[in-house]
Amino acid sequence: MSGFHKSQSDQLGATLTVVDENDNIIGETTKLAGHEKAHETFGEGRHIQHPHRAFSLFLFNENNELLLQQRSAEKITFPNLWTNSVCSHPTHTPDEIDTEDYKGPRLAAVRRTAFELNLPLDLDSLHCGARILYYADADTRFAEYEIDYIVFAKMNSPQFVPNPDEVMDYAFVA
Repeated sequence: MSGFHKSQSDQLGATLTVVDENDNIIGETTKLAGHEKAHETFGEGRHIQHPHRAFSLFLFNENNELLLQQRSAEKITFPNLWTNSVCSHPTHTPDEIDTEDYKGPRLAAVRRTAFELNLPLDLDSLHCGARILYYADADTRFAEYEIDYIVFAKMNSPQFVPNPDEVMDYAFVA
């Protein structure tokens, strides 16, 4: 994808799990196709037919402060936006589509936190608190339509060096 930073365009072939609005698996798609508004109309001019699975990690430190990150300017969707600790997608692989004990979304959170923040997480320290369905336009070309697993973790004094292709800045907030 010309015009996008290589670190971001290299990720667009990753597979996502396409689901219905009740989180039943329909199939798989690429990260690019899952975010492009190129399918049948959804709502008010929105163009993504089915949601895909995602996760949002909320990481707290020992002072109960939440880690927020500012997405890199290189990100294709929602660049420069301040968001939760890490948000991404389980891949469409046997381990990450497994929702028993929320294993797949938790494994995806471990994988992406290592990639984005260079921070290893213990799978057993992650807890899934909910699932939400949402839609958000990123721009005229891309959008999010997701069943988002909300994942929580707490660490004492997390030490990390963010990947600059993913994270511009971060802060712990009360």
